[in-house]
Amino acid sequence: MAIERTIEFRLLDRGAVDPTDLPGTHAGVYRQAAEIGVFSESVAADLADLWRDHRAKTYYRDGLATAERAERVRELAREIHGFVVGRSAQGFECRCDDSV
Repeated sequence: MAIERTIEFRLLDRGAVDPTDLPGTHAGVYRQAAEIGVFSESVAADLADLWRDHRAKTYYRDGLATAERAERVRELAREIHGFVVGRSAQGFECRCDDSV
């Protein structure tokens, strides 16, 4: 879900979507981002496959959280945060705590 929200932010930032009319599916978010050049069609397909292949682990608790998984998610969040803050055309001012 965090990946989709980050990509939705990019779609909004580029004016490709209206905040009231975001893509309604995971795959739709990836497809629309590829259409405006955020990433390639093959990356969009890979992200859709990744979501499809692992959604049951989240929805049905097949992949319960571990300390290692939590740290990997935290690392991903830091990386995405840096990407968004570093590339926002809106002059985004980060108010995050540096310990995040």
